[in-house]
Amino acid sequence: MSNVASLTDAQLKALSECITHGRIGQSISYASVVLFLYDYTLTVWNEAKYVWRPGRVTLSSITFIIARYAAMASAIITLLPNANVPIIDSTTTVFRLISIIASELILAVRTWAIWGRSRKILITLVFFSLAAAIPAATIVAESIVSNHVVPLVNEEFKNICSLTISNISEGFIGPYVVAMLYEFVTLTLSLIRIISWRKTIPKNIRAPIIDTLFI
Repeated sequence: MSNVASLTDAQLKALSECITHGRIGQSISYASVVLFLYDYTLTVWNEAKYVWRPGRVTLSSITFIIARYAAMASAIITLLPNANVPIIDSTTTVFRLISIIASELILAVRTWAIWGRSRKILITLVFFSLAAAIPAATIVAESIVSNHVVPLVNEEFKNICSLTISNISEGFIGPYVVAMLYEFVTLTLSLIRIISWRKTIPKNIRAPIIDTLFI
């Protein structure tokens, strides 16, 4: 109590806002994990049926498992009491990056399959995959190396009111931008092939373009 009494008005305001925002952020994290686990319980049977039960390891099944369980690990780690500690925060970031890369690889494999495993499309996808993955990995690596905790009030309240930051402040928008551009490329390639193939099907038996795209 004496520690709180020694704070200035500005520090008291910062502490109050920090606690409020911390509770809101924690509530959002819990809600997100609950939704994730709810979706998992709804789809785990299909996962067992179509991914695990066939007993055949494929590139698609491996990337699916990596994307799904890396995201789950990231969500669970976020709920740890000291999730803002640099090493834990960095671990969460790594799992998120792994999940994103695996998810994008699934899109690449699907696009390649739609094009009948064309060598030219494979080379194109490899080029765009590297162009997207290298900048994202570089930014994440720099963030992990430079992660540190900054107290928002003072050192005494560091455990309850602090922020984990790195030299990459707004740079994290970079990986999301390249991921969106990459998905635009895979979607465009898929649409070109699907629309071309769809024209060869008689109109009376054509499936909607959205159904065809997401098969």
